[in-house]
Amino acid sequence: MEGITNFAHKNRNILWLGLAVLFVLAMSLNRFATWNWGVEVSDDSIFYISAAENFLKGDGISRIGGGNAIKPLTHFPPLYPLSLSFLGYFIGVREAVDWWAAIFLGINTVLITLLIFQGTKSTGASLLGGMLAIVSPLLLSTHFEAMSEPLYLSSTLASFLLLAGYLRNRKNWYLIVAAVAASFAYLTRYIGVSVLLTGLLSLLFLYPGLYRTRFKKAVLFGTVAFIPNLLWYLRNYLLTGSFTNRVLSFHPVSQDKVNEGLLSISEWIFPQTMPNGLRLGLVSIILLIAIGGFVVEFVDRTKVGSSGDMDKRNPVPILVALHVGVYGGLLITSLTFFDISTRLNNRILIPLYVMFLILGVISIHRILTLGTFPLRKILYLACALLFTAVMLVYAFRSWDLVRVMRETGSGYSSAAWRNSEVIAILKGLDSEWIVYSNEAFPVYYLTGMGAYGIPEKYDPVKSEEREDFQSSMMVMRERLKSLNSALVVFHQGYLREGMPTLDEIAEGFVIARESRDGVIFVDPGNLDYWESN
Repeated sequence: MEGITNFAHKNRNILWLGLAVLFVLAMSLNRFATWNWGVEVSDDSIFYISAAENFLKGDGISRIGGGNAIKPLTHFPPLYPLSLSFLGYFIGVREAVDWWAAIFLGINTVLITLLIFQGTKSTGASLLGGMLAIVSPLLLSTHFEAMSEPLYLSSTLASFLLLAGYLRNRKNWYLIVAAVAASFAYLTRYIGVSVLLTGLLSLLFLYPGLYRTRFKKAVLFGTVAFIPNLLWYLRNYLLTGSFTNRVLSFHPVSQDKVNEGLLSISEWIFPQTMPNGLRLGLVSIILLIAIGGFVVEFVDRTKVGSSGDMDKRNPVPILVALHVGVYGGLLITSLTFFDISTRLNNRILIPLYVMFLILGVISIHRILTLGTFPLRKILYLACALLFTAVMLVYAFRSWDLVRVMRETGSGYSSAAWRNSEVIAILKGLDSEWIVYSNEAFPVYYLTGMGAYGIPEKYDPVKSEEREDFQSSMMVMRERLKSLNSALVVFHQGYLREGMPTLDEIAEGFVIARESRDGVIFVDPGNLDYWESN
């Protein structure tokens, strides 16, 4: 007995040491890649960054609008910008963006490893899963962006880790902290309601005992998780008359949109060189098999919950699989009723990828530990070769990402944008100038000017033409008659989705400055100023 106890302690020490090493490696890899140029900054990133900067200035949870107008932040939840402002208080918001990305990569690697350990009780399998996570190009690229997904993943994984613990030992503090973590996920992304719903369903159907007891636990979890978000919704409505700054509109999900999502998922498994049709077919078959397995397992688990025998069953696989279904269902709902323009790329689908990674490692471990069976050694060898192959492919793809981020950066923080000739010209102007641009966000990020966006002709969110396009263009032209004003068109963005043509944009204006990356137009009456400067 003493030998067994010592072995258990030794294994636990190895696990904790492995977690520490994985955390440091993940952080170091992220900072090595982003040290020169920082993480990628995009349009949505500017909302978060400006909200964090405004909060530290005493302007509340608000964002920058055209003309440096202060507007309440409602389109996105508040937790990510608040986390930026917390660390930004000590080191500056834009430095905080880079450090949080590295910290969250370390945290998420550790949480993935712990969930696999909960699902397998194997130190070796969990650490191998953590190694797979740390070299995953999908996980790495997500943590190379100034976006809310890394914090969302941390909150989601922490909630499920605690929920799994609660379903096994039924200690109330696990349930309370799991609900708080679910609330954090919801306060980070609105689709975080999927974490709350997953928790409710797991308590109603997987928790052992009478349904009355299950209902009470579900109510407790839901109340703790939802109240902070209810307060946020009320705040938004009182300030703007809208709960989330989204418009309810029915637009069915097209087959092209479904294929977009399936192709993104297929890239997790198959090489991009494989024909799209073949990839779509194979990934569809795999998903159908997975759904069938989930239904059978879920029915079996609900029977176990009714018999009060949950302690003998591991809740992690079914909890993670349940979230795949809930998240996917809510994503389709969002596309159908709120924002059809949402792209089903790896950033949006990263929660599903992480869940599949956890399920994959747990499933392979379960197969290998079923007991003695013919060809077991061959299966072990096949799994070892598969793991090695995936690690090598992931490592090569991830190194390409690291190299690009370190050498040139990406997005508005990249070398290309920081060395922009047009941006250099704008930096020489007073920050109070009226500027319209097809790239208003990087103009603000790199110069501090509160640029207005050129009116969109087509609304990609509602998938329809804008009725106010002509009137908005008239307002723009009137404002640009001012002496201290300019229309800035960057070559790389003027044909964005929803934008008017260059001829429509520049009609009635003349060129004041032209460079390799863009053109500055002005009203003909203001050309003398530019010719004399």
